[in-house]
Amino acid sequence: MSDFVRHIREFSNSIDKNKLSNINNEEETKSDLILPVLNILGYQVFISSEVEKEKGVQIGTRPHKIDYVINKNENEIFIVECKHHEQTDLTRHRNQLYSYFTALPSVHFALLTNGIEYHFHTNIIGEKNVMDREP
Repeated sequence: MSDFVRHIREFSNSIDKNKLSNINNEEETKSDLILPVLNILGYQVFISSEVEKEKGVQIGTRPHKIDYVINKNENEIFIVECKHHEQTDLTRHRNQLYSYFTALPSVHFALLTNGIEYHFHTNIIGEKNVMDREP
């Protein structure tokens, strides 16, 4: 078994209903459920030049903040939009992720998650810099 699989299993086995009941909002979901997974994926979550938090982007006339933008060699490559773990219908938030994806032309991957479910998106099908609608 690879180290990645072992670490993911260990982390997911550490989450139980008690732990979830103590996670009260989106910020706690990020710190307790999402950042550990990004770390397991190999990203340095406490180095702001690699994992940028609350990245401001302009969409139309309104400013927005992307929860996390992952940078590699100073290029934005991956965005993460987080929701509270009790928000179980992530499909309701795809349009938000879609807007963020389109706003950052160098991004090729996007993740929409509530810390329990992880929906990975890319732009393999169709136009460049337009996120595929299905994970």
